[in-house]
This record gives sequence, structure tokens and C-alpha cells, in this order.
Amino acid sequence: MYQSYADTDFLPKKNPRQVGDVLDETEIITRFNFVLHQFKLYDLASINWKQPFEEQGIDSLEATALITSLEHEFHIVFEDNVFDSFECFNDVKKQICNDHNAF
Repeated sequence: MYQSYADTDFLPKKNPRQVGDVLDETEIITRFNFVLHQFKLYDLASINWKQPFEEQGIDSLEATALITSLEHEFHIVFEDNVFDSFECFNDVKKQICNDHNAF
């Protein structure tokens, strides 16, 4: 009678070795800058990706708010030990680049 869409024949088959199962770095940087722009506290041109948060005038509460906003933007959750290990924006970007669940 009717074909069920729950049959495995209709589900897309994803090859885990196929390129493209992580986000492109340029897309991550673009969306990262979008989140930073929403805070309206930072000049995007003056942000140094490798400089620690403290040296850029970002305290621990602001860093936590930024990282939490990035989790929402990329639909991911960082584990506590990973979350606490972030020292600069580049660390966060690398983690998102390597996360296969980010979209």
C-alpha cells in the first residue's frame, strides 16, 4: 500500500570518510565574528585570535558568555574540561573546526 519513510532505503547514506563532515574554517570565522559583533563590546578589526582573553580585556565572565553564545550558534556543547581550557579565540575556533556535530 503505502511506503514507509522510516524504511532504511529512503534514509541518506553518509560516508564517514567523505570530505565535508566538518564545517569549513571560513564559515566558522564568519559566524564567530557575527557572535562577537552581537556583543557590541569588541572591535572586530582589533581582535587578536591568538592573544589570551585577559590580555584583550575580556574577563572570565565575558569569556564564558562568549563561549556559551558560540555553543548556541554552532549547536554544540563543549565538555567542562574543554570549556575551562580555552585561553584564546583560536582555541575555541580549533575545537569547533574539529567537532563533527557542529552545524
